[in-house]
Amino acid sequence: MDPMASVQQVFIIDDHPLLRTGIAALVDLEDDMTVCGQAGSGEEALSMLRNLSPDIIIVDESLPGIDGIEFTRRILAKQPAVRVLMLSMHDEVLYGARAIKAGAKGYIMKKEGNEKTIEAIRHVLSGRLYTSERMAELILKGFAGDTLTDSPIDLLSDREMQVFRLLGEGKGTREIAEQLHLSVKTIEAHRSRIMKKLMVNGAPELIQRAVRWVTLQSM
Repeated sequence: MDPMASVQQVFIIDDHPLLRTGIAALVDLEDDMTVCGQAGSGEEALSMLRNLSPDIIIVDESLPGIDGIEFTRRILAKQPAVRVLMLSMHDEVLYGARAIKAGAKGYIMKKEGNEKTIEAIRHVLSGRLYTSERMAELILKGFAGDTLTDSPIDLLSDREMQVFRLLGEGKGTREIAEQLHLSVKTIEAHRSRIMKKLMVNGAPELIQRAVRWVTLQSM
């Protein structure tokens, strides 16, 4: 029997080279895992994965262009057997449920230590869903028909949430359009829908709300 047959192939996507390298080094310390590829964006990853079939993909939720959630949808449409573990610095209450709904099998915060990260990878590779106890409880409530949170931000679509977050990071409409590879007109339409859903009056209030939200997520 080929000894490499049992080695799990791991693909890593993160736009921060140092973090990506750190995760790769952590994975390569495990005897039964190896990193088969790395990418700095969703677009680059999709191109590379045409010729690769990893067992698990670790993807950052906050990628430029195609974000982690959209990437998850796209890769699972092409490789439905691959398992995805979402890595994020953002509140799992807001993004964890979105990640799982998109098809990810796990969601872990970047602040977690090395042991937790390896635990999450192994958990997902075994075919089980990995979330914190808090997130698992919220997901179960969601399946039971309860809302995950009481925040109107939950009403935003994944793309609207992405635009909202970028607004909170101080980016203008044109800059957001360039980062997401969309037209300015499309971003303006998203902004308009966000304002209606959040019931804010005018662009200044929207920006203040977005900045406040982003600040809270980083605390």
